[in-house]
Amino acid sequence: MPSTDNPPGTLPLKQTQGFHDDPAHPRVVQKYGCLVLEVQDYIDGINHPEWGREGKQIFGPGGEPAMMGGESGLRLQRPPGEKGGDLVV
Repeated sequence: MPSTDNPPGTLPLKQTQGFHDDPAHPRVVQKYGCLVLEVQDYIDGINHPEWGREGKQIFGPGGEPAMMGGESGLRLQRPPGEKGGDLVV
C-alpha cells in the first residue's frame, strides 16, 4: 500500500531505526517519502508448494485478481515544539 499523500513535513524515525551521527542520512522519512505496509500470506509459503498457497501468493495476467482485506491504525506524533496535531492514518 505505497502512499505519498503529501505529508506536511518529515516524519522522525524510531530511535532504533536509521543511521546515527551521519548528517548525510537524516533520521526521518522525507516529506515525499513513502510508508509501505506489505501483507504476507503464509511466511515462507513461496518455498513450500506442498502447503497449497501458490494461488494466493502470485498473481498475473489471466488469473484471478488479488483481493485482500484488513484494518489497522497508525498515529504519528510530531516532535516536541513542532506545531500542528498528530497525524492519524
